[in-house]
Parts: sequence; C-alpha cells; structure tokens
Amino acid sequence: MLAARGTLNPDRIRRRCVLLLAVGALVLLAAQASVWHASAQEKVYHLAANAISLDVATNGALRIEERLTFSFDLGTFSFAYRDIPWRGFDDLVDISVLDGAQVPLNYTVSFAPQATGDWHIRWTFPLVTAPAIRTFIVRYTVTNALLQPASALNRLDWQ
Repeated sequence: MLAARGTLNPDRIRRRCVLLLAVGALVLLAAQASVWHASAQEKVYHLAANAISLDVATNGALRIEERLTFSFDLGTFSFAYRDIPWRGFDDLVDISVLDGAQVPLNYTVSFAPQATGDWHIRWTFPLVTAPAIRTFIVRYTVTNALLQPASALNRLDWQ
C-alpha cells in the first residue's frame, strides 16, 4: 500500500517499531552477556594463613621458607605469586616452589630494580575452582642480609 508523500503509513510505522524493539532487545541481550562474561572472570581469594621460617648462615645469608595458604573463594585459579621487596640483601638465589604435598611446581622469577624494586616469583599449578584451599611452599636464600653496625653487633632487618 502506497501512501502519499507527507502522510503516515501505519504498516511502515509498525515495521519500524518492530525493528526498534528488536534492536533494543539485542542491545539488552548484549549488555547482559557482557555482565555474565565479567562475572565469570571475577576472582576472589585471600591469604588464609602464612608461616615463615628463617635460618641465618654464618656468611650473612638467610634461608627462608614461606608456607602460604590461599583460600580461593570465587573463580578459577592456575597461578599465584610472591613479591619480595629488594631491601636489606644483595641477591635472591636457590629458589624453589612446592605445593602442599611437597611436589615441585614450575615458576618464573623476574627482578625490576628500576620499576618496583621487587623480586617477583610466579608459579603455576593445576586449575583450581573455588571454593578451595591450597598451600604452597616458597623457599629462597637472600645473600648478605645481616648488617654489622658495630664490630661486635650484627643486625637483621627483615619484614
């Protein structure tokens, strides 16, 4: 049905309304999908427990073992990390990372003296879906960690 120029065609108006409703529904669906996607990527965890032991060597090195227990509360997890500030020692050596059953895990180490001044140890583990609790053991040695402010006095500054 043709309408004269300048007059309203009810069929044309109806088609435009249906088209606008369809586009609006698609926009809402896309927005909802992005919310679902964002919530699917959300991760919540906290450090449930930690225990640290230090062995002081006669050469001023410290052998450190950190037992870190993570509570994975929401999401999936496959890696963790530990940042160690570069303060009060020369170098970080003899690094190892194990799971709670003492199985060695793959890890990488990076050092950013200009950016953060931190040593960054990042390890991977089999995928964990929350809720779950996992313990990791991070061992390392820091060299030249004792200060000697006087000939008869040694001082340890470690946090």
